[in-house]
Amino acid sequence: MDETGARPLSLPHFVEQGASLPEDGRPCRVVAGTRRRIAARLIDYACVPLLAGLPALVAGLPGPAGVLMPAAAVLMIAVWSWLRVARIALYGCTIGQRIAGIRVVRLEDAARPRWRQALTRMLPVWGGNASEGIGPWDDVIAHRRDAFTRCCLHDKAALTVVVMAVPGVTDELRPEQERAHRAVLAALLAAAALTWTITIVIGTA
Repeated sequence: MDETGARPLSLPHFVEQGASLPEDGRPCRVVAGTRRRIAARLIDYACVPLLAGLPALVAGLPGPAGVLMPAAAVLMIAVWSWLRVARIALYGCTIGQRIAGIRVVRLEDAARPRWRQALTRMLPVWGGNASEGIGPWDDVIAHRRDAFTRCCLHDKAALTVVVMAVPGVTDELRPEQERAHRAVLAALLAAAALTWTITIVIGTA
């Protein structure tokens, strides 16, 4: 924003859900709500042990032992990086964000983030040059205080915004394809969680 509080002409509009959409020819995106962002993050957290533990499951190792193996720890880091960097740069969303119906876009033009921006979003920013925060809770506080874009500190550092997914606009999918993708991903995660649960129960029986 400039000193008068007006939006720079080169930047898109970002508005809260339910707000009227400006009509001045610039791109307009609806900012993602807090509950959707939390749901997406929780799903991503669940994806890490589920996906990183698949090799141990295939090898026939007990679930808890497989997860605690050093190799599994490396896999968990790799899975998190794939979720939070590669998928953001390639598709504009993690698995959790896809299921929650939200996308990450660039602040400057509402396009898909670049690789460097995706990497910046994953790195810790509290207490560093990106902010004056002193802990991870400052990320949440920053999100609630930012009435313009609802950006967390990692979004501010990367110059990105989390918005509602709009098929055909935030990605190339049609509405029915978007719904199908979300349903398939949710079903696969549920099946993986059920498989892990059954494996652990059988292994401890």
